[in-house]
Amino acid sequence: MLALSVAIMVGSLGLTPFAVLLHVCRVARGTPTRAEETPDRILVLGKRLSGGAVSAEYCARLDRAAALHRRAPGSCIVVLGGHTGPGPSEAAAGRDYLVSRGIAHGAILIEERSRHTLENLHHYRADHGLPGGRTVLVTSRYHLARSTLTASGLGLVHSLCAAEDRWVPPARLVLWEALLVHWYLAGSHFARLTRNRRMADRIS
Repeated sequence: MLALSVAIMVGSLGLTPFAVLLHVCRVARGTPTRAEETPDRILVLGKRLSGGAVSAEYCARLDRAAALHRRAPGSCIVVLGGHTGPGPSEAAAGRDYLVSRGIAHGAILIEERSRHTLENLHHYRADHGLPGGRTVLVTSRYHLARSTLTASGLGLVHSLCAAEDRWVPPARLVLWEALLVHWYLAGSHFARLTRNRRMADRIS
């Protein structure tokens, strides 16, 4: 699928990756930092730990989730993220951080078997099904476009909330996200056109 994605980039003379890049930037800039409605469930996508501790970027995601929860104290926070290095899982470290910020332990669920965004959301759906109510997905601005695309592909109804107040992304991260979104779209369209059930099941 990576080869197909690259072939489409070349065949389109760069138009498709440019369109995807614009989309990633538009979602990053336009996503609010407050939930549109009072959420019932707040999903926080994990981030690789730094020496077993949460990074500044991950803290921003967790702080945003905590702020949403304080405005909706009946909501549940679900932290997603497995073991990507020695020490605790991303989800466990995120839970501990939230508890240290005054969020009740009982208000937090974790999913710690996964290694990347698609697995995060696959395992979340396997554990919780397609729950009703209002779900808010919290992640970093550069990561929003890929996250919402993946969640929607899995049938998870949600709204988006950006972790950061302002958008100051490293260019390399935005370009990398655009590449991953392009790759995902190439794969999903190929699976649909060829009726490849095995491939479609991985992303839906």
